[in-house]
Amino acid sequence: MRLRFILLFSLLVILPIGCSNNPVKWFRPTPDEERFTYNPKGEAVGKKPGGGPERPEEALITHPETVEGMLVDIRTKDAEVVEEEVIVSEGPSEFTFIFYARGPAGRTGKSREEKARSSVYREAKAAHMAHNVKEGAYGQYYQQIRNRIKQHWNFLYSDVDGINYRTLNNLPIIVDAVMDNSGIVGNVIIVENAGNPVLAALVKGGIETVLIDRFPRNIRDDYIDLSLHWYFED
Repeated sequence: MRLRFILLFSLLVILPIGCSNNPVKWFRPTPDEERFTYNPKGEAVGKKPGGGPERPEEALITHPETVEGMLVDIRTKDAEVVEEEVIVSEGPSEFTFIFYARGPAGRTGKSREEKARSSVYREAKAAHMAHNVKEGAYGQYYQQIRNRIKQHWNFLYSDVDGINYRTLNNLPIIVDAVMDNSGIVGNVIIVENAGNPVLAALVKGGIETVLIDRFPRNIRDDYIDLSLHWYFED
């Protein structure tokens, strides 16, 4: 019994102090020891301690900045990057449109040569050239809006008889509106009826019911102001 006690006491004293192979160290990796870790993609890699998660599920838990950076890297590596011009305007953009329209009698009774000699037509054409937007990010969308409004007017009233197209001193009817980024036109206001309030009301109604595509991706405006000038000739 005494011998067993001496052996047990010697074992407890010698192991913690004199033995370099401390049992506690058996469960801790040494600084130079590599261990099995996982990268953010969940792939097993050999890496030194402290450099990565020890379980695959931990590799999926990353900070938002890391995830965002990974997505950017994947997209730029695997997909073609297309540069796109983005318009950032200081304030809302404004489009000015000039239209020239003739009544049924004017369209059938006058040739193109007579139309070209018309002072009203020449005035409208000069104003259109001054305000026409052809180039830049807005150019294509500007032309689309103008075509949609003109086509919608022709669909509604081009074949309607009995409309008085005469305005005071051939002045244009001016209507302002606002179009939001979904393509919906609202806040339509008659600014100048040119002495023909009935015709101005028809213009206003045509603009309120026109359908236009939403803003292209490269236009970041919340809305665009529209100023529409209509020259009429019977």
